[in-house]
Amino acid sequence: MLGDPSAIPAIADALGISTSLMMLNLSQNNLGAEGAKALAPALATNDSLSEVDLCDNSLGDEGWCAVFNALQDKPQNKFTKWNLYREGINPVICTSLAAYMAVNTSLTSLCVSYNNIKGCGEAFGEALKA
Repeated sequence: MLGDPSAIPAIADALGISTSLMMLNLSQNNLGAEGAKALAPALATNDSLSEVDLCDNSLGDEGWCAVFNALQDKPQNKFTKWNLYREGINPVICTSLAAYMAVNTSLTSLCVSYNNIKGCGEAFGEALKA
């Protein structure tokens, strides 16, 4: 665990200039929605990352939507994999996730096991057609 929420802006700053980091694992760090909102712009602008693990951080609707909305605004990102196992993904988050999926051309793996995705099928289906 990071143990210090003030580390998030420093990580976000480093991501903004990193050109070689391909995988970032920040799982189980109690980031919460505010941490996700601080990281989202850096995730969207980093050109080298292909995988990020934000599991077990209690991001909630606000945090996950911030991440996927930021990524949607930069569809040329290279994320190939998202593990969203037991992340509380629900129809609210599905809307942002599906919009991101519709513009992302690199995503090859998406795990949404053990979530409440009832009602998300149509949004996912449309995104996968894009």
